[in-house]
Amino acid sequence: MLSPLSVRPDLQGHGVGTALVAAALETAGDRGAPAVFLEGSPYYYGRRGFSSASALGFDRPSTRIPDPGFQVALLSSYQPWMVGRLIYPEAFWTTGTVGLRDPELERVEAQIASARTGG
Repeated sequence: MLSPLSVRPDLQGHGVGTALVAAALETAGDRGAPAVFLEGSPYYYGRRGFSSASALGFDRPSTRIPDPGFQVALLSSYQPWMVGRLIYPEAFWTTGTVGLRDPELERVEAQIASARTGG
């Protein structure tokens, strides 16, 4: 899991996030991980090697994660039989870091729907 990931606002737009994502994917690949999952913007992470996890046969660990935000980067040790539900470690649940919360979830899903339709 590569979540949560953030960059201080005053350092955004300088390639820090892109470098962090690239380093995480390289490290995961070097360690034999078959995939890296995250919750995030498909627009931002799509340009950094991630795509829709649901479209590749993975199920979200929680319905609090908007489907477009459930992302995965498949690495070299990935095999096509590796599909199914992603299970988060207990720490994600105990710290409340899974998915978005209402009303934020409703607002983000509306923005995603609007972007898809060009509205």
